[in-house]
Amino acid sequence: MDRAFSREEYTLGTLAGVPVRGRWIRGDVPVEARHEVLLGVLGERVEVDRRAQRELLATLTGDRLDTFLDGRLLTAVCPVDGPRPSWGRISAELLEQS
Repeated sequence: MDRAFSREEYTLGTLAGVPVRGRWIRGDVPVEARHEVLLGVLGERVEVDRRAQRELLATLTGDRLDTFLDGRLLTAVCPVDGPRPSWGRISAELLEQS
């Protein structure tokens, strides 16, 4: 994870004061992409409540983002035909899960 963090040039923002670097990639490269995935790496671990994350993902409704933090790896998914969520929205949703 240290190597991935140092290799990534673009800083997305911070999460609980920890810098996050990463980028958006197309989710289904071999065919026309319908989703983009944000892959981010945190500079260090941020403690989260894993059970709360899983319960929240299982009950996603309405305008919730599909976001998840596992150790130092952060992911977020959005459709390609809509606007990408802002970093502020992504971090707010992740912090709500912790």
